[in-house]
Amino acid sequence: MGFLMSLAIDGATVEGLMLRGGCYEHILGGAITLQLEVALGGQRTRVPVARIDWQPANPGHKNPRTGPAPHAGRFIGSSHFHPFELNWVEQESWMRAGNLPFAVEISPDPETFREILDFAGSALRIKDMDQIGAPKWPARLV
Repeated sequence: MGFLMSLAIDGATVEGLMLRGGCYEHILGGAITLQLEVALGGQRTRVPVARIDWQPANPGHKNPRTGPAPHAGRFIGSSHFHPFELNWVEQESWMRAGNLPFAVEISPDPETFREILDFAGSALRIKDMDQIGAPKWPARLV
């Protein structure tokens, strides 16, 4: 399940700047991804520039062995944030290859959907994250 929404700066929608959210229908209350993306030159394909993985379905993210210290080679076994700054190569003016390969642990790990939205609003610098409703996970018989 997911959504894709355009973003505005000072009330003006910015062409190509999007927030993508997603989760799995069968994993209740977790495995949420929120990703900031940008389209280049009017292309349909967008480039991820920052991502948050909250209580991922496959816990464990391993940063590449070579890269910015002290993050290189670090294993993260819980919720994590792939910030723009760690994945941007300033000297070459592009994002690192590998779909935002560097991440940092989110600590403390948010316990609720509302808390991860609060974190995302701060980390991605997006106001009004409270406008996003919790996923409509289907009811299950136990």
